[in-house]
Amino acid sequence: MIFRLTFFFILFSSSSVCLAQDSLQLNYDTVSLKIISNQISYKTLSLRSRMIWNDGNTEQEFLATVRIKKDSVIWLSLGLFGIEGARVLITPDSFFLINKLSNEYLARDFGYIENWLMFPLNFKMLQQILGGEKITIATKISLAAKEDSAVALFDEEDKLYEKVRVNNTNYTIENLLLKDKLLKQNLSATFDSYNLLNQKPFSYKRNILINRDSQSMNLQMEILKATVDGELSFPFEKNERH
Repeated sequence: MIFRLTFFFILFSSSSVCLAQDSLQLNYDTVSLKIISNQISYKTLSLRSRMIWNDGNTEQEFLATVRIKKDSVIWLSLGLFGIEGARVLITPDSFFLINKLSNEYLARDFGYIENWLMFPLNFKMLQQILGGEKITIATKISLAAKEDSAVALFDEEDKLYEKVRVNNTNYTIENLLLKDKLLKQNLSATFDSYNLLNQKPFSYKRNILINRDSQSMNLQMEILKATVDGELSFPFEKNERH
């Protein structure tokens, strides 16, 4: 245990981790279960959100409708001033886009998203970010430690390291950091403005930042409305013009 604690301290020293004397007393599984029990459980999730996207070259603000059928489909409609500009359909192995402004249709496998985002995200990870959840990785080493007034969970798998900072009063996620072990890239996400959704705390403001070498991409989300387990449709038809 002492070796693992030292290992994670060195690994995340750039995050200014302050480990208290009783860090070894914390139980990773207990903290994880409290986080999970505090997250919303859903079959379908619908979000209406204001988003700001910045890829380092351009910044765009738009409104997005996000619909999720858990572990199956993520559907997005993107637009501004009541005009839909694009529609996206994502499944665990596929990515589809209809750009109504340029009259284009795109069909790719899920790897297209990984290449575009410059980070090895899978469908479940993307779903968890949108749902405001802790990202699940295939943990081989894990540790819980006190960090100032919060609790930090550390995970390691073959390709990724993860650190999740959790409020130690209500066990909501404050921020998370994923670091790639193979390449100089990371993803960080901050979760703010919690309010009750389906009697569970739910973050209504998110900030997601992806860094790779000197490149960065940032998505700010302000969720205006969220609905759990409503009847949802996922319309996506390319007409003759596409």
